[in-house]
Amino acid sequence: MREEPGACVELAAYPSCLTIYYTSSLAETELERLTREAGDEHGWEMTDASVTRSGVTWLQFQKSHFFVTVRIEDDGEGSVRVLD
Repeated sequence: MREEPGACVELAAYPSCLTIYYTSSLAETELERLTREAGDEHGWEMTDASVTRSGVTWLQFQKSHFFVTVRIEDDGEGSVRVLD
């Protein structure tokens, strides 16, 4: 697991966002299902979901004025990478 602070909101105090990377041995479809369920259980509304031609799943959630984007993809090494 690795974290990277970022400047995602113009003129906001640093850091205005946080990127979290982690891996899982679960299948992408299972991670997507668990992510959707966890978001729902914690009051996050899903605002968008898509899958790219290369198979990357993007899920977007909103809660009040906060937003989160989750990217789920196979890393080619037997693990699934999740960008949060």
